[in-house]
Amino acid sequence: MTGALITVYEAFFKLAQDGHGAAQLNLAILTAKGDGIIQNNRDALNWAWRARLSGETKAIQVIEYLTAQTLPQDHESVAYKLRFTYSDQFERGNLSAAFRLGRVYNELYEPADIDNAFVWFSIASALDIKYAKAFRETVGRDLTVEQRTKLQVDAQAMTTQWCIRQADEAPKLCQNVIMAGS
Repeated sequence: MTGALITVYEAFFKLAQDGHGAAQLNLAILTAKGDGIIQNNRDALNWAWRARLSGETKAIQVIEYLTAQTLPQDHESVAYKLRFTYSDQFERGNLSAAFRLGRVYNELYEPADIDNAFVWFSIASALDIKYAKAFRETVGRDLTVEQRTKLQVDAQAMTTQWCIRQADEAPKLCQNVIMAGS
């Protein structure tokens, strides 16, 4: 049995890095228990949120438990880390990371950062990411016409800049964004 949990942790870690939600949830549990790694509730919370943002509904209970076991500054640290992780993934061409960024701004920040959530859900909607339109409309329901218009312009500008950086790897959306801007 010696080292078995370390091997299990390593296997889940490789899958989790590739976005496998169940592996991310298992890492959260292993990290919270200190199995195969030093126990660390903040890191466990990070993995639980990653699992939740990957669609693992079982992560909700783990997040609730770990939130009670961590400090407010740990919650801020997890939000920052996830924002950085998903920004980097989006920049590298992982389009679903736009939707996850919207959720980070909406669900991990206290109070929710509605402006950034709306912008990222708008980008994810344009990329036809499942559920993004519903999330965009939900977070934007209390925006004034002026606020919504400004955030739409912000989303357009961010997408245009992102498309320029993507060069040959740009999705079809970029052709539409560039045509709309001309």
